[in-house]
Amino acid sequence: MDRPTALTPRHYVALGGHGPEDVVADARGRVLTGVADGRILRVDGLTEPLAARVEVLADTGGRPLGLELLPDGALLVCDAERGLLGVDLADGAVRVIADEVAGERLRFASNVVALSDGSVYFTVSSRRHPLDHWIGDIVEDTRTGRLLRLAPGDNTPRCSWRGSGSPTAWP
Repeated sequence: MDRPTALTPRHYVALGGHGPEDVVADARGRVLTGVADGRILRVDGLTEPLAARVEVLADTGGRPLGLELLPDGALLVCDAERGLLGVDLADGAVRVIADEVAGERLRFASNVVALSDGSVYFTVSSRRHPLDHWIGDIVEDTRTGRLLRLAPGDNTPRCSWRGSGSPTAWP
């Protein structure tokens, strides 16, 4: 396999936080991640291990898991405690995009992806157990995970698939 540039050697960068769950890289090669205390961090200078810098971009007030960087530079965050969030990376403002579906609070939003048509798909790992009781979902075999879709221009996500069965066509 031909690579246009050599891979950067592996090295440790202290984030000053625990539990990074997901990472995304921006157009300048900086890495964004969320940590257990709710902060969204940006790591710059990864090609120079001793010069790497960690910057706090925002605090979700919850537990950020999945991240998706949008073409306009905004960041989508699946927060296990707060739902689907939008983060303005210029000023750190955090806004709730979706925290419930069909009147039910989103308990464990976990990952997100944006499509080129503007649709946003995100997962909820459990309808019954929050992140700190994730093992309960496995032990009970609840199969309550869901795939949700937020269509362009919509304010309310719709269920595209829910565990323990075939895809559903919820309105």
